[in-house]
Amino acid sequence: MKYNGKFSKEYLIYKTDDFRNGECTRFRKNGDTVMHFFYKDAKRNGVFRGWKERGHLYKKAFMKDDFEDGITEYYFPNSKISARYVMEKGKVVESNFWNEDGSELDDVRLANIRPKFLGKDELAFSRWVAVRLVYPPDCARLNIEDTVLLSFKITAKGYLRDVTAIKSPHFQMEAEAIRVVESSPAWTPAVLHNQVSEITLVLPVIFK
Repeated sequence: MKYNGKFSKEYLIYKTDDFRNGECTRFRKNGDTVMHFFYKDAKRNGVFRGWKERGHLYKKAFMKDDFEDGITEYYFPNSKISARYVMEKGKVVESNFWNEDGSELDDVRLANIRPKFLGKDELAFSRWVAVRLVYPPDCARLNIEDTVLLSFKITAKGYLRDVTAIKSPHFQMEAEAIRVVESSPAWTPAVLHNQVSEITLVLPVIFK
């Protein structure tokens, strides 16, 4: 779909006769490339490349029957390597990590770290949300007890964005859950493949 001459969302372009074999490129709505890969017998095979914003080649991997198999590498915005994995059928066999200046990372435990909420884990955020929820009066009157399932992103700067409901039993519960989650203070962002990275989380918000 286009709006004012531009695509309104990400889109795919296939170069294939049967949608089982051929080439596929995914683009952002501004036309920037997101990923490029090949299909063989309806499965990803060959070289996969992924880009972040402003043309940053972020990932290069070799695929075999939909699994990463061989060398998978991740790159910093300055094009230097941040991580290299030896993969076998989607499982890591060996890994190495580097800093942005090209030096090798001494402590590999620092290469992949979950985001932190006020120095604690994601369960602490669930508790923080729970004590701030205001039960919608209409839902209380109807005795509705259920769960709103939310998805949101934590940016590389630790801010929350794109808070959306995946599942919601009532629009008032959904609005209240989103209100509280959007009021969250900043997090310590995730580290993925030895890079501070944006990550998507899913949170059940329980009304009872």
